[in-house]
Amino acid sequence: MKRKCKKCNITKPLSDFAKHKYCKEGREYRCKKCKQINDKKFNGKRPGQIKRISIIKLLKSKGCQNCMENDICCLDFHHINPTEKLFNLHQVLNGEKTTPQYIEELQKCAVLCSNCHRKIHIGGSKLKLHPLTYEDVTEIINEVYGYDYVLA
Repeated sequence: MKRKCKKCNITKPLSDFAKHKYCKEGREYRCKKCKQINDKKFNGKRPGQIKRISIIKLLKSKGCQNCMENDICCLDFHHINPTEKLFNLHQVLNGEKTTPQYIEELQKCAVLCSNCHRKIHIGGSKLKLHPLTYEDVTEIINEVYGYDYVLA
């Protein structure tokens, strides 16, 4: 039995298609080779997830509010008032939260390096922190998504 790959448009044996219980005939609509290429392209991330990661990287590119550390791998989002925190920002990356919820939560945060963040949580630092502004967040979202995002 043969099937045409919807990606490369080549008719191949059914064995060239991965099993998938929700697809027609119990097989993927793309051949294994096309699926592998697609999976490498997104590195295990969905397109929306890639955009959210881009937003985080751009917001962090401004650096730590305290010491100006600007290496993205060292930066965290700190909720200025923990009682207002509704969720962790990693839930956005998992697709559990929507963009409006994401923007709202980011506006409660400040960007800090890991060291300054830990000092604040231990209580050894009394910094005057400024949350990210709506303008900062939406400007970066517009840059990543390529259109003007308006919070309803």
